[in-house]
Amino acid sequence: MTAYIPVEIKYIFKLERTINMGEENNSSNVLKGSEEQKKVVPSPLKIGSGTGKNSSVDNTFKTRKLANSQKVYEIPGTSVKGHFRSTFKKLEHLFDVPAEPIFGEERYAGWAHFSPLRAKTESVHLEWSASTSVDRFRKAAKNHSLRVEEFITLKEGSFLAGEVDGYIPDETNKKEVFALMLAMLATKRFGGDKSTGYGMGRIIIESCKIGDWVLKQSEIEEEILKHLGEGV
Repeated sequence: MTAYIPVEIKYIFKLERTINMGEENNSSNVLKGSEEQKKVVPSPLKIGSGTGKNSSVDNTFKTRKLANSQKVYEIPGTSVKGHFRSTFKKLEHLFDVPAEPIFGEERYAGWAHFSPLRAKTESVHLEWSASTSVDRFRKAAKNHSLRVEEFITLKEGSFLAGEVDGYIPDETNKKEVFALMLAMLATKRFGGDKSTGYGMGRIIIESCKIGDWVLKQSEIEEEILKHLGEGV
């Protein structure tokens, strides 16, 4: 009889990007030979869910209401899983671990279950961006082309929190857990409009529990190297 081992990974995603001070000030006056100053700034996040109320907003930010009628701002678990799987597939050449037992495949579920990445409501700034399409012949905006989209930014020090949990078949599958965590740490973006700087950030794994073995944040990277090799 297989003795399944429970796995629980708790992590956060900080919405932020690093810019050069010259980029922020839209200035090219950077002295040659000097080290460019860098600054970490908030990154906006778009998770569209179709047309909003009265069609006034296209791509409203995904929210849902809980029983207490409070809105929740989140990256859906299906989107989280998709981004982690995409990163995992790009890194597969670094470790001998297939993606299918973790993420599943058609008609078969993997062992890992991904919760939504959720922000505390009071930490969220809900904002809007507007754009339009231009008629290249008239050099003017096309009729009915105004597009308004919702996005969020987070207050300083805030983050989105999520979990991965499941059961691995036995001790030999531990390597899958560390390969998954490596892919998580290497995932830097979520949501839409990635090419324009939306959705940038970094994953911090706060803890990992494999059976009775509990790894703290400070131990995780060392254990990833130990189980996957220095090549990662």
